[in-house]
Amino acid sequence: MGGIAEPTSKEAIGRVGIIRWSAATAGESYDVRSLYVERCWLGILGPSTLLLLRYVADRLELSPEGFVMDMEPTARMLGVGMRTGKNSPLRRSLGRAVAFGAARWVAPAARDGEADAADAEDDLSVLSCSPGPTDAVIAFKSRLPPVSSRQMQRIGRAAREMCHEEFP
Repeated sequence: MGGIAEPTSKEAIGRVGIIRWSAATAGESYDVRSLYVERCWLGILGPSTLLLLRYVADRLELSPEGFVMDMEPTARMLGVGMRTGKNSPLRRSLGRAVAFGAARWVAPAARDGEADAADAEDDLSVLSCSPGPTDAVIAFKSRLPPVSSRQMQRIGRAAREMCHEEFP
């Protein structure tokens, strides 16, 4: 399904290029800043990943061509500490965003405006702001699909009931 795996280096990632992943979500979808995502996706993504998605969506709204995210200040701003190594809270949040389909690592060729076939197929926009060197590039969606039945089972009865009551 396109994209590449997370960089495997155990070294800290200092700067990440962030671009919009504009692949359409089939059917109904919700802005990552919506009440639905807060209520129904929070127990799945976790609070730091949800905050990261909202932060990225806000920044991409201001800079639709993409931006460079400095990991340490972003981690501090999100309240997850300032570590940026492979097992840092911010790297784990990025990993969860990727694992649940809200983001994906982008192939190095796409960094230079040469999106591969999978990228073109997904209508992946590429950084055009020439922000300088980055350690990686990640594409983020600004909309998420409804929580699946299987995922809904994992969030607990109280959260599940609230989702069903507020969003029938």
